[in-house]
This record gives sequence, C-alpha cells and structure tokens, in this order.
Amino acid sequence: MTLGWIIVVPVCIVLAAFVSSPKRAERLSRVEEVTRGEGRKAFAWTSLKKGIADGIGGVVVVRHLVLSPRTHPSAILGFAVYWFGHLLTLYAALRAFTQSGIVLAALVLAFATGYVATALPLPGGGSGGIEAALAFSLHAVGVPLAPALLAALVYRFFTFWLPLLPALLLLPSIKQLSDDLPRFAREGAPANEPAAQSG
Repeated sequence: MTLGWIIVVPVCIVLAAFVSSPKRAERLSRVEEVTRGEGRKAFAWTSLKKGIADGIGGVVVVRHLVLSPRTHPSAILGFAVYWFGHLLTLYAALRAFTQSGIVLAALVLAFATGYVATALPLPGGGSGGIEAALAFSLHAVGVPLAPALLAALVYRFFTFWLPLLPALLLLPSIKQLSDDLPRFAREGAPANEPAAQSG
C-alpha cells in the first residue's frame, strides 16, 4: 500500500497540474453537444468526454484554491478540519474496540486507501463499500479484522448516518429552496457572466 501511494500520488499531482494549467484546461474540457440521434457511439463518447471535462473543472477549482490560499482561507481550513474530524472519529472508534493504539501514519494510510477503494464501481450502488474498504485497509495495516470492521461501522454511523437526522429536520425547507434557486440564479447572472465565459 505504501509503495502504491508513493508512486501514484506524485503521478496524479503531475497529471493534475498538466490538465489544469490555464493553457490546457479550457481546450481539454471543451465538449461538443451530441444527441442520441447522431449515433450511440458518438453519444457515449460525448458522455465520457463530459465526465472528463467535469473532472478537469474540479481540478481547476482545487488548483485555484491551493495557489491562492489567502484569497480563500476558509476553503483550505475547511478541508483540513473536515478530514481531521473524520480521522479523529475513526481513531476514536478504533480505540473503542482495540487496546493497542495505531500509529498515525498507518491510520492515514488505511483511511486514504479505504476512500480510494470506494471510488471503484461496486454492485448495489456501492452500499457498504466504504465500511468494507475501511475494514480491510485497517486490517492490512495491522488491526485485527473484527475490531477493524466494528470501528468502520461506528465511524460511518457518526460521520454519515447520525448527521442525516438534522438534515431530515430541514426537509420542509427544501421546497422553498427549490422555488428560490431560479430567482437567485437570475439575480446573480449578470455578475457571474464574465467568469462563466472565461471559465
């Protein structure tokens, strides 16, 4: 696992820098519209290109945030706090089921590997994918399988299922938000037009 991260992460950073450079990003993310009537292969290829363009757009945003942290300090701080909170929750869940601690580097390695594994397409919409991936990646760094599985389930309960409860309380306001979004888009359109054209 360690060797994979040592090789893959630098390669991904170089590729991200390449595709998100101002010279290439616009050209690589340009997609011509194709309808189903123009042929299945052309439509499928266009759908794939749209997915790649969306990915490049995300990398461009991350590049902008990383290269101008003073402009968007809350974004950089937010990323750090979010992932630190997840790691802390996983560590606490592990401590609840194991007597021996886990080295921070091993915890980060298992956590990152578990999340990368969930990006793979799985049957059933990936249900249970993060739990299984985390349990096996924790086991791979030395945590016994049973405590690793219990820790992954507890971690997911506190980071995914429990936060759904306050979200359910906000359901009544979603209808109002759905009605307000088009109005907000119209009001903000003139100010955002130059940015949309340049992006």
